[in-house]
Amino acid sequence: MRILFADDSATVRTAVAEILREAGHEVVLAANGVDAVAAFFDDPPDVVLLDLYMPRLTGWVACRLIKDDPLGERTPVLVITGVDGPEDRYWADESGADGFLTKDEIGEPLLARIHALSLSRALSELSAEERSQRMPEGDDVLARVCDVLDRKLFEATVVNEITGIGIRGLEAQEALAQMLTALRRLVAYDLGAFALAVDRSITVRIARRVPGRAYDDFLTMTLRRLNDLAGAALGRDEVAVTMIGDGDVDDTVPQVTWQSIHVQPLVARGRLLGVVCLAAAAPGIFEGSSHRTLRTAGPAMAAVIDGCDRSPSPLGA
Repeated sequence: MRILFADDSATVRTAVAEILREAGHEVVLAANGVDAVAAFFDDPPDVVLLDLYMPRLTGWVACRLIKDDPLGERTPVLVITGVDGPEDRYWADESGADGFLTKDEIGEPLLARIHALSLSRALSELSAEERSQRMPEGDDVLARVCDVLDRKLFEATVVNEITGIGIRGLEAQEALAQMLTALRRLVAYDLGAFALAVDRSITVRIARRVPGRAYDDFLTMTLRRLNDLAGAALGRDEVAVTMIGDGDVDDTVPQVTWQSIHVQPLVARGRLLGVVCLAAAAPGIFEGSSHRTLRTAGPAMAAVIDGCDRSPSPLGA
């Protein structure tokens, strides 16, 4: 197994490297966070070990950069540090670390944890395509930091905007309408809907003119997904449908097929409230960063809906 270990102490690097090599592992060493991230993207290892307090880039930031990458997301990252405060453990966990060890545990506990982490992922399933998603040559690690920080700020802004809708004291229908409008600013959907189990309703936002058959197909799909997740069998006549938006249903426009579909459960306080469904005629609309944005916004949308839930009527009642 190939292991990347980053620590600013030459003594610690030497000691850990010797333990790992005696256990049959290949070891790559880095003396700071920047070198660790650069080494990761230069030739991705099987496991990453990071000190927290390192020069140029801390272990927390290095972990975020690694875990933000599609390949790094599947690579186990273990924090090894000389400090053991609650804040250190909390922030390591929030940074994406898969485990936390103190330097007193270097030895058999470390080897055991590495073995457990390696079993938790299927190394053989990492395809050549996934490995090609490495940092482009010439990219600076600090530029990567800026990209990740900007992305985190973007996600926080999205969540704040959605959460802000919930604290305005709006009627449920208006809150749903404003959230669908906010989602349209983020992703170019043609039809968007909240299908709610709590009151057996579907609120649809039409962003452009669509033919009646395509609209019906979307409603059927949305209700089917809600029924599947809720374990129910509601028919169209048992659900109240509200249509909003600038678009319209118009049978004079050409028929379309929904090439892009996004369905996301909305769960709050351990119960299914409903689903958000989005559809677009163009392919690839909800992939990549758009998919990530929608997943980030999901809990905030569920919280808004939960706050507007005044008289729940669970499916099956």
